[in-house]
Amino acid sequence: MTRPAPHAPASRAGRFLVVLSSLMAAAFFVSRWAINAPGLGGHDAGLALGLSFGSVLCLYACGVLCVLAVFASAFAALGRRPWRAFAWAALPAALPFLFLAIVG
Repeated sequence: MTRPAPHAPASRAGRFLVVLSSLMAAAFFVSRWAINAPGLGGHDAGLALGLSFGSVLCLYACGVLCVLAVFASAFAALGRRPWRAFAWAALPAALPFLFLAIVG
């Protein structure tokens, strides 16, 4: 029976952070789209208001996840641990900010 590598928890945490940041970015874009969608927020003002709050909360969560991923990848690289998963987690979390910088 072999033992897992000592960096296995860091690798799992990196993968978890990639999935979480991807889900938050996807939720941001879906809620942003659904605010004016004909069958959703376009006909229901309460739902549109809830989706607009959800969009902002997802944006805040993406900001926190992006900063967390950058710091985690820096600390992992300094500690000679696998850092690429943390760096990849910063990319989907930064997509909403790139979108807002381009579109406004």
